[in-house]
Amino acid sequence: MSHADTNSQPAPKPNDKPAAWDLVLADMAERDRMGHAKYGTRLQPFNGRDTLTDAYQEALDLCVYLRGAIYERDNPAKMTEDFGQQNQLIGGAMIRCHDCIEEHCVCIAR
Repeated sequence: MSHADTNSQPAPKPNDKPAAWDLVLADMAERDRMGHAKYGTRLQPFNGRDTLTDAYQEALDLCVYLRGAIYERDNPAKMTEDFGQQNQLIGGAMIRCHDCIEEHCVCIAR
């Protein structure tokens, strides 16, 4: 995975998109609300669970999602083929994602 070499990455360029930190903070606030609604309490230390095990299992899931996304990015022809097959199953029209900067991105209109 040569693309994982961060030393070859260019410096980030400012743009008119939202800051990733702001997006993450909003997501965290929503997760907190969702967890409170689901469990009747906010996530706190000493809650009777093994926090390290919970975090480790979440990190394992994250690794799987990240690797899948890397594979899809690096195999755009396969991704387009798979989306096309999925699109035929649901009968929707293929469209280009408005937010995506990748030339190979396709989304399924719902």
